[in-house]
Amino acid sequence: MVRLARSARLLTASVQVALVLPVAFAVVALLCGAWYPPEAIAAGAHWDVLGWSPPPCPGCGMCGMSRAFSALLHGRLGQAWAFNPAVVLVFPAVLGAAVVAGTALWRFWQGPLRLDQRGIGEAA
Repeated sequence: MVRLARSARLLTASVQVALVLPVAFAVVALLCGAWYPPEAIAAGAHWDVLGWSPPPCPGCGMCGMSRAFSALLHGRLGQAWAFNPAVVLVFPAVLGAAVVAGTALWRFWQGPLRLDQRGIGEAA
């Protein structure tokens, strides 16, 4: 019984981490995009907050995505497309991840998980 309780606590902690990380990433990405205009992001303002100056972008497929997020959140759809056309796929995915993981996290915090013969489920 003690072993089951310990594994339930480990499961609970790992589920919380698995749900919190996507929510945190998505919220930070959305807040940075909403706070800074694309011009400030191009100048590196979003990195200055962290006191970090990343090396120049090597030109990967995600190049321009921060500016595209910012432009999209500021209502500049054409500019967002010009920065990175993949924003039409990535932005809804990030927004969806925030909503789905946030909802799952909220439901998880509403009631503890239980372990029994049928598997994992919500507490009665």
